[in-house]
Amino acid sequence: MKKPISELTALAIGAVAAASAMNISEKEPTWQLVYANDAEGNAVEGSKDELIESIREGKPVRVYWSGGGVEHVVDSNFLTVWGGEVFVQTPTIRGQRPYMDPPRVELADEGVEWTGLFGTTGVFPVRWYTLTN
Repeated sequence: MKKPISELTALAIGAVAAASAMNISEKEPTWQLVYANDAEGNAVEGSKDELIESIREGKPVRVYWSGGGVEHVVDSNFLTVWGGEVFVQTPTIRGQRPYMDPPRVELADEGVEWTGLFGTTGVFPVRWYTLTN
């Protein structure tokens, strides 16, 4: 004769099953480098055509750039394709001040805002990533 499953045991089994289902169905986001350009707008890696196609397919785009030892990554929220080039306008943020000893970043005074406009045409070396899943 089978023993009845207690309520607590049934809840535990249900929680494990739900957690397993979540692990199977939810994947971590995977970002893939699609294109990289140097400061003169020359291709360094990937394909500008693939970047443009990804944008037209509605894939999220993430942009990476660095300067002065500081590295930045931003999810694009406004992209423009114009004349075979791609431009991204970063969202406006409150300015930051990086310090080295000890390494830290502090917010700039209130009212000091920053935004950027980057393109595949150059000015900054930029890496363009798209979400693959």
